[in-house]
Amino acid sequence: MPRSTKYAALLLGVLAASLQATGEGKCSDQNASIIQSALESRLEAESSTVVWMQNNKQFELNSCLAADDGHQGEGTLSFTGSDGASYWVKGRVRLNPDGKIVSNEFTDASSSFKTLAIMKAGAVAAAAGGR
Repeated sequence: MPRSTKYAALLLGVLAASLQATGEGKCSDQNASIIQSALESRLEAESSTVVWMQNNKQFELNSCLAADDGHQGEGTLSFTGSDGASYWVKGRVRLNPDGKIVSNEFTDASSSFKTLAIMKAGAVAAAAGGR
């Protein structure tokens, strides 16, 4: 076995052992579904306040981990705006051990989305100040 393959196998083994030691693992299908639904809904709602979306939205649940203190999932919503530009936004949901949502956060976005959000906020502020 080549040396690099041995190191990769060793690293994967250490990572798997550390996840077991902390009590973390993959989410159940039920909790993954709760996280995906909540996160997708939040990201669509946040995004639609900034840009009109076309119907080609795609959501991907990037990670979903279970731990002793609950569950956490992260996901990405990708879409095309009515302006023809491509955008993506990311978020994170945390559940308590009973599967109830304790936080649902918008965590990041593509630079084009951030630029559009800043421009829109500036226009809203200018309109409010001009009254």
